[in-house]
Amino acid sequence: KCPHRGVELSKGQVIHGRIQCPFHGFEYDVSGRGVLIPANGRHAPVPRAFRAHSYPTYE
Repeated sequence: KCPHRGVELSKGQVIHGRIQCPFHGFEYDVSGRGVLIPANGRHAPVPRAFRAHSYPTYE
């Protein structure tokens, strides 16, 4: 779930190898680290505490 509003990230899209939250568009890398908050701008820092839980997956 997105730590911002609790939206299920499984409902989001994968964009450039990152999962995008369907609610506000926040993006997370494969480790769950927040890498983009669109409203803050592409080059704005993302707080380190802004993380989603990540789980290994296999195809």
